[in-house]
Amino acid sequence: MNDYIQKMDYGQIAVDQKTIDNFWLFGKSRISQMQLISFLRRLFLLKLPIAERTEKIIRNLLVIDQNDQYVLSGKVGLSNENNHYNGWFVGFLETKKNTLFFAANIEPKEGKQHNGFNNKRKDITLMALEEMMPFNINN
Repeated sequence: MNDYIQKMDYGQIAVDQKTIDNFWLFGKSRISQMQLISFLRRLFLLKLPIAERTEKIIRNLLVIDQNDQYVLSGKVGLSNENNHYNGWFVGFLETKKNTLFFAANIEPKEGKQHNGFNNKRKDITLMALEEMMPFNINN
């Protein structure tokens, strides 16, 4: 597992027997927004060191919304370590002319309830993407 993570250049990820099922949620694993965008670009361009069929399956699983103007692909993630929430929304927005890659990392204010936080990190990112596009993203 560690060999694959290293070959894919996917941040500083720490996987061992204790963290095999939650290394992305807890512990010492770290990845920056720019590292995620680099990974997403390589996934989009089918340049990861895995089978092309596997890359295409992953890309299909990531599709959130599509129509005749765009395809929105992405994934949300949330960690909670010692009641400290950290939320991600990463992906790409494909249009006929362009592809935008994004990696939003958002944390709620200290002491705030995390209710609704799951949707807020996605909503904020979509609002930002809509500012760059001549259309609304219907998600």
